[in-house]
Amino acid sequence: MKQLNTTFILLCVFVISCSSSDNNTTVIQNTQLVAKGYFMPQDGEFNPNNQYLAITSQSQWDNLIDTLQDADPNVLEGFTETDIDFNAFEVIAVIQKKNSSTTVDITNVAETHNNIIVTVKNLSQSAIQDVAYPYHFIKIEKSNKPVVFE
Repeated sequence: MKQLNTTFILLCVFVISCSSSDNNTTVIQNTQLVAKGYFMPQDGEFNPNNQYLAITSQSQWDNLIDTLQDADPNVLEGFTETDIDFNAFEVIAVIQKKNSSTTVDITNVAETHNNIIVTVKNLSQSAIQDVAYPYHFIKIEKSNKPVVFE
């Protein structure tokens, strides 16, 4: 009976340790702000759905910057940097549908064994004069893991 209890306890410890290892997450502390704010398209033709992007190359970055500048020539005024070293970093970018009442906020970036998990919320309620597109871009160290947005 004692051996059966010991076997059961060891089995429970094994099952718990195996199942919890898949859920281990590490918060990525070294995120750097690239841009945060609103942009206002001049011609009204920019109309994306919510966009959740992991930008891993210069060409992807250039395409996004060109698209944003075509819509709003002043958009780069809200950027802290535009020259990204894509050998060392990738950019996490979130752009939400036009609204005039909330911000878009990347509140957490965590790494699991398989993924980078990005948590996005709307933290601030504010009223701006015109309808605009809230955005938040950060950069993180380059990873080969897929990015999952929550």
